[in-house]
Amino acid sequence: FSPPFSPTSIVSDSTTHSSCPKTPSNVSLFPDIVSNNKKQQVPIMPKTSHLPRIAPRPIATAAPPMMKRRMTESSIIVDQDEIALKRQKNTDAARRSRLKKLVKMEHLEQRVSELEADNHQLNTRIAVLESEKSGLESKDVSLEDRIRVLEAQLAEAHKALT
Repeated sequence: FSPPFSPTSIVSDSTTHSSCPKTPSNVSLFPDIVSNNKKQQVPIMPKTSHLPRIAPRPIATAAPPMMKRRMTESSIIVDQDEIALKRQKNTDAARRSRLKKLVKMEHLEQRVSELEADNHQLNTRIAVLESEKSGLESKDVSLEDRIRVLEAQLAEAHKALT
């Protein structure tokens, strides 16, 4: 059984190695959680300011210095290319999804029409069979009446002979 995870246990564990030189084995994975052997509050969400934005915001009208501007323009072009590529992929995926949905709907509509035709055919067959059944039932009743009449005649003839 291991104790439940808590941010304070990470803070206390990582502070024990702060006197050691930073090597890959003891470098803190989350430097914003622990710094200078002080316990700080653990942020709920990691900082994302260093990550590129998904959709670009309008570029400010003030021009940055020339050196920064070159780097910024090239990174903006790269970001815009990546964004355009993502949007194109998303557009293609949406188009494929709509097409797939359309094909599925056509298949389902065809299946519905087939089932409705089968249903109509079966209802017609039921009507024909019920008609035959009622005809046979009436014939059966008339034949049973005929049998009773003939049995009565036979009984009278037998009685007359004896």
